[in-house]
Parts: sequence; C-alpha cells; structure tokens
Amino acid sequence: MSSDGEIDYSDFTVEELIEARGSIDEQRYPKNLANLEAALEKLGGMPGGPAFEEVAVRQEAAKSTAKNAYYIAVSVLAIFAALYVGVTGLMNEHLVLERKSRGINWVFDGLSAQIASVAMIVFALDLAFTVYMFAAKKTFSGISKTLANLGWLATVGLIIVAFLVQG
Repeated sequence: MSSDGEIDYSDFTVEELIEARGSIDEQRYPKNLANLEAALEKLGGMPGGPAFEEVAVRQEAAKSTAKNAYYIAVSVLAIFAALYVGVTGLMNEHLVLERKSRGINWVFDGLSAQIASVAMIVFALDLAFTVYMFAAKKTFSGISKTLANLGWLATVGLIIVAFLVQG
C-alpha cells in the first residue's frame, strides 16, 4: 500500500476522484486528500463545480434506473399473475380472490366468475399498457391517458357487475 502523498491522481477521471474522495481516511492520508482535491479542482470537479454536478446527476440517474427496473419487474409479475387468474377463472367458471391478511375472500362461480375473470384480464392488459408507457418514457396525455383510465374503470366496473350477478 502506498504511503501518504504517493498516489498520482493525474490519470483519474472526475468520477473516480469523487468516488475516491468519499472513501479516503482524512486523518491517516492528509497529503493524499490534498492531492486528490487539487486534481479534482483542476478537472472542475469540486462540489459546486460543473463536472461534480454532472457526475452527481449521472449517479442519481443510475439509481433511478435501477429502481425503475425493479418496479417494472414487479409489475410484469403482477401482469402474468392477473392473466393466469383471469384465464383459469374464465376456463373453469370458478374464481377465488383471497387475501387473508386483509380479510378478503371473494368467490365467484358461473357467469360471475367469467365476468370477474374478464376483469382480471382487462386489469392485466391495462397494467401492461401502463408499464409499456412508463418503460418507453412516454407521457400520459390525450388518447393514452383516456385508454389507461378506461382500463381501470372497466376493471372496477366488471368486478362490481360480477358481484351484482353473483347476488
């Protein structure tokens, strides 16, 4: 390991310097810290400088992308689950929507099961459309907003009809 003051920071990028600055022990390596800050200043990477701000924006964007990927993955799983429940309920004419922790236990048979199953399929398609819009970074305006809202309304409306048909 190098002793204090021996590290040459001249070949480091601004990102590397900022990362190194966050992990340097200021008490043990004050000369390295001074050299690092001089290299940062030369590249315009000191806090408040344009390069520093640019790196911060890129790092935040990378975190946001990872978070978005997680939400998209979870949404895709929900889409497949809703499609599975909807299709099997449609084919079997029996559908159970249950969430014990919330005290929900909805059982649909016959026509009400078919209607509730169609609601699950509409929900899955609308969620897929919403995830596509989100992943493609498209804005919800005009017809896309109308379609998304109609999908949610259709899902709720079909569930209400299924309850009414069930009696």
